[in-house]
Amino acid sequence: MMSLRDRIHDQLEPQIVRFLRGKPRLKLVPIVGNGITRMAGGDSWDKWIRKVLGIVDQPERFDALRRKGFEHPEILNYAFEKATESHLQEMWRQFAAQLYGLSPSNLHQAIALMADCHIATTNYDDLLERGAGDRYNPDYVIKPESKLPDPYAPQPGDVVISKLHGSLPPKDELEEWIKNKGYDNLITTSVSYKKAVFRPKGTPGPFVRLEEALEQDDHIFLFLGTSLTPAELFLFRILYRRQNPPDNLATLHFGSDADPPIRLEELGIKPFTVHRGLASSADRRKLAYLVLLKLLLDKIDIPDDRKAKADESLRNGHAALPCNLLVNRRLGEISPVVGCIGPLQVSRVIGIKTAPQEEAFFGPVEGSAEPGSAQTEDLISDAAIGQGGTEMD
Repeated sequence: MMSLRDRIHDQLEPQIVRFLRGKPRLKLVPIVGNGITRMAGGDSWDKWIRKVLGIVDQPERFDALRRKGFEHPEILNYAFEKATESHLQEMWRQFAAQLYGLSPSNLHQAIALMADCHIATTNYDDLLERGAGDRYNPDYVIKPESKLPDPYAPQPGDVVISKLHGSLPPKDELEEWIKNKGYDNLITTSVSYKKAVFRPKGTPGPFVRLEEALEQDDHIFLFLGTSLTPAELFLFRILYRRQNPPDNLATLHFGSDADPPIRLEELGIKPFTVHRGLASSADRRKLAYLVLLKLLLDKIDIPDDRKAKADESLRNGHAALPCNLLVNRRLGEISPVVGCIGPLQVSRVIGIKTAPQEEAFFGPVEGSAEPGSAQTEDLISDAAIGQGGTEMD
């Protein structure tokens, strides 16, 4: 029986081969969103915005606004308009607290190593900066309020990190940042998106070097963990000013042939599609990102030492996944007595009501389990089961 990794690999490989045909010696420009931070343990936007609405005593408004079609930036704008100054301060303290507790994942490290010169991110954390290791140069972390270094001369091997939405301060500077309303420089709401993209005529803006890279045909712009909401597409559309149809934009897409990625087509972004049935949990989606980056690693033009380090990060990320996820066996084939090194992931199985649902979940790619905005509540948690297994006879 094929492993889950092999099934994802076999779906992605022909799509990548077709996309890269006629594009030798490519350079990678990752565009990283909150989905990658979530894989390091960060909150989803849904979860944080619910907290924000709770602070202004309107927690029930989230679902109502989402049903009406409002996107995250618009809901945040609604919440901020209802907030007092003390509310705003508490919102950003809570947001920062959960990000400061995170460490870069293997994905962050691999992405920072595989990038040619530029990384763009909509995240406010510093996980990419820390994941970049000796490629990190604080002079080349560019924010909406930044001025480009003069002279602009990153050293060979440096990575320029464009923080499209801004960045939180170091932890020991947070209170001063809050006191000075540093959050006003962040791009978070529908109003601040407009402020970010409508600049006075003739003003180059802080991301001019990223805009120049977009014009180069030997660069691939790969969206990783971005929701690609209309607001994000709008921001990127302003950056991307080419008149010719683009052919160097791509993303990992979890869906099916019956679920066309219409939003991606607005910018000509090529979806590398993994069937939703193979990506029905956070760990499965992380595996898909690891497989995608491994496939691209052999195709991009970076020094051999960085390629070797990136390969090691990807292998370490693969090794850290739950062991039964990698085995990918049907429920009926698993012995009641199981030996397992690492956490045994069963929370997506416990609570499925019928045998057909179980078979659909573990079955061929046509079976799928639609992940919601948050994972299904565990009826039996990993902690309750225990991290160690019983030795098999």
